[in-house]
Amino acid sequence: MSAATALTYPRKHLISELSNHMWNFGFWLFGSDFRSFVHDPQFVQKSIEERGFHRVFNRDSNMWHTQVYVAN
Repeated sequence: MSAATALTYPRKHLISELSNHMWNFGFWLFGSDFRSFVHDPQFVQKSIEERGFHRVFNRDSNMWHTQVYVAN
């Protein structure tokens, strides 16, 4: 059996960036240390593949990337 990981994360575009800033402002306003980030999908893929995984599933919608990786 192989190790696997599945990811769902927002696509990087103006709407997700603005939404992210609004959420982070709310976290700050209520004293939370939590912050969310919108990462470049190529950076995410490269980081996972450098750790010995390869992508076996990829689907994009208007707002989300969904990917599944399994260990080599």
